[in-house]
Amino acid sequence: MGSNNSSRFNQETFMFFKILDKLIYHITAFCFLSASSIAFIQVISRYVFNSSLSWAEEALRYLFIWMFFLASAAAFKEKLHVGLDIIVDSFNQKLQTVIHTVIDILLIIFLSYLVFYGYLFAYENMAQLSTALEIPIGLVNSAIPTGSALMILYLVRNIYLRFKDGENQ
Repeated sequence: MGSNNSSRFNQETFMFFKILDKLIYHITAFCFLSASSIAFIQVISRYVFNSSLSWAEEALRYLFIWMFFLASAAAFKEKLHVGLDIIVDSFNQKLQTVIHTVIDILLIIFLSYLVFYGYLFAYENMAQLSTALEIPIGLVNSAIPTGSALMILYLVRNIYLRFKDGENQ
C-alpha cells in the first residue's frame, strides 16, 4: 500500500512538472516573440516613418526582465547553469553528489532570500505606475520572486532525483 501511494505521488509530481515546464516554455516564447515583434515594429517606425513608439523601449525592458527569470528557471530544470564541472568531475561519484547537493542547498538559501525580499519589493511598488505603459511596477518586479520560486522548485526536484536515482545529476 505504501508503494502504491509513493507511485501515485511520483506520477502526480511528474505531471505537475510536465505542466509547469510547458507553461514556462510557452510564456518565455511568448515574451520572446512579443519582444522581437515590438523591436521590429520600433525599427520600422523609427527609420521608415521617422517616428518612434513611446512605449516600445519600456515594454521591451519589462519583457526581457520576465524572460530572464523564466529562462533561468528553465535552465535550472535542464541543469544548464555555469559550473566548475571540470573540478567536480575529478572527484568520485559520492563526493560529486555531496558537492552538487551542497551547492543546490546554498542556491536554495540565496533564492529564498530573493523570493522573500522580491515579494516585498514587488508589493511595495504595486501602486507605482510605469511611465509609458502605465502598468504597476510591482507586476514587473514580481518576476524576481516568481522566477526565484520556480528555480527553488527545480532545485528541490533535482536534489530529490539525485538521491532517488542514486545518480550525480
